[in-house]
Amino acid sequence: MARRDLRAHPLRTLATTIVVAIPVLVALVVSTVVATDDWYSENSLAQRYGPADAELQVTPWDRAQVDVVDAGGAVYPNPVGTDGRPTRDPADVDVLPLLPPGSRVVRSGTVAVPLASGGTMTAVVAAIDDPLFAGRFDDLTSGRAPRAPDEVAVTELVRDEVGRDGTLELQDGTSLTIVGTTARASFGRYDQSLLVVPPSSRLVERPREVGPAESPDWVSYVVDLPDLSVAEGQALQQDLARAGIGARMRDSVERAGAWGTPGALPEAVDPVAAAVGALVVGLGLLVVVVVVGAVFAVGARRQGRVLGLMMAAGATAADLRRTLLAQGVCIGTAAAALGGLGAWAVLDRGRGPLGELRSTTYSDWSVSVLGVVTTLLLGVLSAVVAAAIPAWGVGRLTAAQALGGHVATGPRAARHRLRTPGLWIVGLGALLTAAGGLWTASAFDVRTASNPTPVPVLVAGLGVTLLVIGTGLLAPWLVAVAGRVTGRGWLPWRLAARDATRHRGRTVASVLAVGIATTTAALVGFGLEARADQPVAESRSLTPVDVADVVVTPGSDLDDMRQTMSTVVGATSLATWRYGVLDGGRTYRPTYLVDRTGTSVRIVDDAYLRAAGVDDAARARFADGAAVVAAPGLARDDEVVVRVGGPRKGERHTLDAVTVESSWAGYEPVWVSGPTARALGVVPEPSYAGWAVVPGGLTTADQDRLRLHGIDAYSDSAVDDVNGRTVLVGALGALGITALVVGLVVALAASESRDDVATLTAVGAPPWLRRTVSAGHALFVGGLGGGLGLLVGTAGGVAVVQVIGTPGTSVPWTALGLLALGVPLLCAVVGWLVAPSRLTLTRRAG
Repeated sequence: MARRDLRAHPLRTLATTIVVAIPVLVALVVSTVVATDDWYSENSLAQRYGPADAELQVTPWDRAQVDVVDAGGAVYPNPVGTDGRPTRDPADVDVLPLLPPGSRVVRSGTVAVPLASGGTMTAVVAAIDDPLFAGRFDDLTSGRAPRAPDEVAVTELVRDEVGRDGTLELQDGTSLTIVGTTARASFGRYDQSLLVVPPSSRLVERPREVGPAESPDWVSYVVDLPDLSVAEGQALQQDLARAGIGARMRDSVERAGAWGTPGALPEAVDPVAAAVGALVVGLGLLVVVVVVGAVFAVGARRQGRVLGLMMAAGATAADLRRTLLAQGVCIGTAAAALGGLGAWAVLDRGRGPLGELRSTTYSDWSVSVLGVVTTLLLGVLSAVVAAAIPAWGVGRLTAAQALGGHVATGPRAARHRLRTPGLWIVGLGALLTAAGGLWTASAFDVRTASNPTPVPVLVAGLGVTLLVIGTGLLAPWLVAVAGRVTGRGWLPWRLAARDATRHRGRTVASVLAVGIATTTAALVGFGLEARADQPVAESRSLTPVDVADVVVTPGSDLDDMRQTMSTVVGATSLATWRYGVLDGGRTYRPTYLVDRTGTSVRIVDDAYLRAAGVDDAARARFADGAAVVAAPGLARDDEVVVRVGGPRKGERHTLDAVTVESSWAGYEPVWVSGPTARALGVVPEPSYAGWAVVPGGLTTADQDRLRLHGIDAYSDSAVDDVNGRTVLVGALGALGITALVVGLVVALAASESRDDVATLTAVGAPPWLRRTVSAGHALFVGGLGGGLGLLVGTAGGVAVVQVIGTPGTSVPWTALGLLALGVPLLCAVVGWLVAPSRLTLTRRAG
């Protein structure tokens, strides 16, 4: 009986199946992509190694201790027999004689590329067209792989920003020829670089100096090894370690059990993120069940004649319920199959677009059989649970009522028996939502919270769930009240309101579907608005307003960098400082010059003092060897105490000091000159740090553009360029999903009202009146469902959005306004368009 009824109404069956299949498809695709992005997946292994059997890391030490630390084959070489000072240049080590006969090695790793802009980019060293690198990098969208010493491949963004003439200008006045480009944001997933140079590049072969203050870069190779047993591979790894080389062996990942490789390193689980994720998944399942249940309930009236005939033939109420549940099983099974096939098609045909979205390449999907089976079963279960909603009330029908197409209503007290429990559940839900929101706001306050708990988020989520359930129980009573209150006035509206009240079961199902869709859209609007309005948390770095932190690599041309930042982001100044290490190379590890509180002392120049607003008199004393102190209390009697070698055991020195007021005090308020530091036996380390003054602050778009010039700059005030238009787009997207649900439910409701429209036609109602009644009925559903959805969504949004931890509540007025106006109007338009026009009148004789 269930299969026959589904075949008899193919459009309704198809629409319901699609509604159930869409969440199944999305869940399968998302879970597969997340599993494939995992560090330990087969795809990630291919990204890291390609076809290579090993990756070597030549350290600056003659001997190292190497241990495999996790299931991904990661190794961390540590020096043996040295205090950490480099003993060799890794580029001078010939690794091929250390490998088994038949091995092949190709240089890999990264190399610094000093640019004419004053910045420095990091380039991947790779022979892209060599088989050992197959799969590690995306195909070039234009040109070819770089091969010559003066060739480079770049991303299209780099080419458009700094390489429009086909060359990349370097700091030394030479250039690299751009021979290939990729449309991706970077080359590969684990090599997030904007440039690729070949192993023969002159940047790779440049001279190096090994000194006590800076370790030379490690040198990396990819290796093609002959077939080795596990014991031979482990012996090779240890032999290479004795030569100061770390070896990441692919075989240690593929045969982790035989190697005795440790398991995956445990990842820290954010309980708050887990709670929010559980809340999203739970509400998502609730949305699916309500929407699909509404679709079943709307279509249940069409089955009235069949159900009536079954009862007349002796079927019991349990038989009727089993028939409807069997329909849920059939639709759920078909939806699970459709969703599974759709997910397979998306994953198979969408490797490129999905990789583009995730900035990676997908070659092998990681699929969990248990996860797939669980998702498919949830799809079937959601359809069965949804079918149980109308099946629950079927037992109250008599054969005559079913054959007449009416639902048993009973006396008013029986009709509204769920009103009291519904009010209690709504009250409890409102109480939990308010309490959870207040608790969340307190627990996540950025000014006081240190380790927030997920419990208040779950309390608020439970409150929202109870609000949805309680509203569903109150819906029949609310429909009746709305029909009585609004059932006056214009004839088409009176007919529409009476029709909505008379067919309360169909109307309630439609109202709930529209309401849950509107609730979801409102919650999305609150999330987008919170994302747009979220203020930047106060930073402990105390970076001044309109000042950006700039990473200045050794050897950078500061004048060129200043000019570039001025041109690109309008920076007015760039001031740099360094920290100190002990002179004489007694230790490689830095020993900082600190003040009496243990805070590092900055080694600055006059340009830094000018940018910090230090007056001429203080700068003159600074030039004479005095320290500038920008924090009260550190200097006493025009003197400041500093220590060389650490805050406790370091040598104590007293310097002349001048105290100034400056917004650049930060958390390192003692500044000395280079000559003063050297007089204390301290030399500036090669690396710089810098602050750039950018009027108006630095945005993330500014940061991304500076990165294309090789300049890494960050700001505490940098925020995404999110504005009202972004919120509007997000609201329109949510409204689009709402429109899909609303259109489906209203269209089904209209199709199930053909007999009523035929009656209107029989009494002479013109087409415009029939369409107006249909539109009025849909407007009734949209107005009531949209209003209830906005109330529940607003209450839930206000409570849950407190998880951002900032004072106040971001209210998406634009999104709420669009929903308040758009949902009822959309329902009315759909109701007008789908009003039945080809009607068949049924003659009843006798």
